[in-house]
Amino acid sequence: MVAFTVIASFFKLGLDRLILDKQQKENELRHLKAQLNPHFLFNTLNNLYGLSVAESKKLPGLMLKLSELMRYSLYDTNQSYVALQKELDYINNYVELEQIRLSDKTDIKLNISGDATEQYIAPLLLIIFVENSFKHFSAARNQQAFVHINFKINESALCMNVKNSIDPDYTPVQNKSKSGLGLNNVKQRLDLIYPQQYKLKTIKENTYFEVTLEIDLS
Repeated sequence: MVAFTVIASFFKLGLDRLILDKQQKENELRHLKAQLNPHFLFNTLNNLYGLSVAESKKLPGLMLKLSELMRYSLYDTNQSYVALQKELDYINNYVELEQIRLSDKTDIKLNISGDATEQYIAPLLLIIFVENSFKHFSAARNQQAFVHINFKINESALCMNVKNSIDPDYTPVQNKSKSGLGLNNVKQRLDLIYPQQYKLKTIKENTYFEVTLEIDLS
């Protein structure tokens, strides 16, 4: 009886610990999502302002696209996982808006290869890297700026590569209190949702910045 009581006590302690860890993880994820939605709302409103000035004749269609983006980020992402195809459609809409805003000034390419219909992913992980590339791209004089985005999907994994041009002579002024919110957020979420299931690599060269993310979705 004593041995049984001791074993049962250890089992209960272990179970309580697992429940506490799960609750803590869920609370951390809720906090990160709460940070993320205002971040996207702010950036979406900024895009709306820029597009209304540059493309006023196309504003009704642009507002419809922006409303779809906001609806997805605010309402359709309440679940822990969403269909990967929905996440890619969201990114495609975002890129189309940027193409309209930037017109012919920037070489923008989005390529998606593989079948995403049977895959699921934590929402709003990928868009951070795409948004960041449009936020920070630049180019040297007489050089065309570019943002190139590639997705490769197979049965068990997703590989994303985002590459944007930078001007080697340009040093942006950063607000340390606000810069990096999105990237810090997504790294924390990756650690919580996909521990030991992802690889994140960044490269900064003289004329370009590149990020590669691989996630095991199995």
